Amino acid sequence: METIVEVGGAALYTIVHPYPGRETVILLHGGPCVPDGLGPVAARLSEDHQVIQFHQRGTALSPCRDSRFRIDSYVSDLDAVARQFNLDSFHLFGHSWGGCYAQIYAERFPERVRSLFLCCSAGGTGRHWASTMLDVASWVRKRSTRADWLRMEIGALLGLAGSTRGFQLQFRLMGRAFNRGFPTEHAVPFRVDLVRHRPVVPTVSAILKHPVLRHVPDPGFPVTILYGSDDAITCSQRYVKERYPTGTHVTVPDSGHFPWLHNPGPFYQALAAHYSG
Repeated sequence: METIVEVGGAALYTIVHPYPGRETVILLHGGPCVPDGLGPVAARLSEDHQVIQFHQRGTALSPCRDSRFRIDSYVSDLDAVARQFNLDSFHLFGHSWGGCYAQIYAERFPERVRSLFLCCSAGGTGRHWASTMLDVASWVRKRSTRADWLRMEIGALLGLAGSTRGFQLQFRLMGRAFNRGFPTEHAVPFRVDLVRHRPVVPTVSAILKHPVLRHVPDPGFPVTILYGSDDAITCSQRYVKERYPTGTHVTVPDSGHFPWLHNPGPFYQALAAHYSG
């Protein structure tokens, strides 16, 4: 089922896999501002849960008319989605930036969160986000040809100057690097054609300006922290693991930043263990 959730100046394109009487999992895609193909995860989770996906503000099919890309706006968006479906509490699954988004929300409203599944999550906000950006740049550069890396740099510069095509070029080449050496090598794991330049820079700026997320020794709900053995997020993983010291830590072997594509067996085992607990 597809619907639009109106919140402030944004209209959030939302997909619901209804399952009356079951708990709800809300999926948060990565990027930011890049729809990254969580469809297979939604399909698996919807076998036992109600699942909700939405394109974040300014991303893909969710226009943002007020041009507000503050952290408070992202938090309000998630609240609006929950209200639309009369949810007092729910599980959060976040991939990459979506894992950071999930942690931000859980820090604000822990009483509404039933669990966190942090899949290849960015390290966090503030300087932890800067560390993640360096991680990814270093990882991608090592797995790209010199020509592709140069094209990525040009695309990023054009994107910063206001070019949607520039950011699309950057993310297309990054997507190829993410999958290089894995079974999905010749695929790009997100919808590059739906990337738009407008939300990227202000969202990244808001994440960098946000205070570093707090240490949470006892969150009050289950937390699974999962990374691929060859993940693009490397050193900054430790910030997430240190933030949730009682969380369950999982490494998916023979996998990069998209474990449900690179090595689905161990990934879905970890998913099942988390949501059956």
